[in-house]
Amino acid sequence: MPVPDTIPAGPPAAPAEPKTCRPFLEVLLDAAGQPSLPDGYDTWGFKITRPDLRTYDRGGGKGRFRWPWPGGTVTDEKTKVNGEPCPTGKTGGFCVAKTLAGAASGGYGHTTILLLAYRIADVAGEDMDKRRVYHCLVTDVIAGQDAYRKAARADLGRADLWGANLEGADLGGADLGRADLGRANLEGANLEGADLGRADLGRANLGGANLEGANLWGADLWRADLGGADLGGANLWRANLGGANLGGANLEGANLEGANLGGADLWGANLGRANLGGANLEGANLGRQQVTDEQRAQFRGEPSWLS
Repeated sequence: MPVPDTIPAGPPAAPAEPKTCRPFLEVLLDAAGQPSLPDGYDTWGFKITRPDLRTYDRGGGKGRFRWPWPGGTVTDEKTKVNGEPCPTGKTGGFCVAKTLAGAASGGYGHTTILLLAYRIADVAGEDMDKRRVYHCLVTDVIAGQDAYRKAARADLGRADLWGANLEGADLGGADLGRADLGRANLEGANLEGADLGRADLGRANLGGANLEGANLWGADLWRADLGGADLGGANLWRANLGGANLGGANLEGANLEGANLGGADLWGANLGRANLGGANLEGANLGRQQVTDEQRAQFRGEPSWLS
């Protein structure tokens, strides 16, 4: 659900210095045991496919294209060099991801990842997230969830992780900006210092997760379960927490300026030194002793006072 337009505008706090995250390809190579490039190839890439290794529909009743098992190659003699990053019936070639955002653009989820080797000389077109190549070799098949669970400090921006099971995952310091984590299971996960700006976490399970110092500005956490989570010092500027469970959560020193907490459960949450300026607490479950007089003057809406 979108954050109400009535929330006051204002820039979120900027980080003291730019964050540098490791490429997701490094995470995959770790998961694969740091293999050496096969003879005759000079570059690594990857591809997300359906679990049956199929991707696009070839049309004409031919069904979906199926990628080979490790050791197999694909070649398209009709590939045209014109700078375009995505294959079409006219350009030919195969799409190889450079980033997780590029891999997600195919719309095949997150569970099955192919590790690919190719030659720079075979690149027919590219953009910042993907390349179109004439030929490549499949070297491994990697279970996506195994890789994501150990993606601390990695670039996962704009990833499609809807419904992913990431319970207990180490994603500390990772860039998950604009990622789709709707209904994902992140119970007990480490997201300390992670960037989740404008990420979709609607109905996600973040119970007991460590989000200390995380950036969640503009994130959608509608009806998410954050019970017992540590959000100390987190930036939740204009985040949508409508109907979310924050019971027993630690929000000490968190920035909730302009956030939507309408109907949220805040019973037992630690709101010490939290910035509630312009936040909407209409119908939120809250104890009177949980907020100071100064904080009451900051937020708008009438909570459902429990004591």
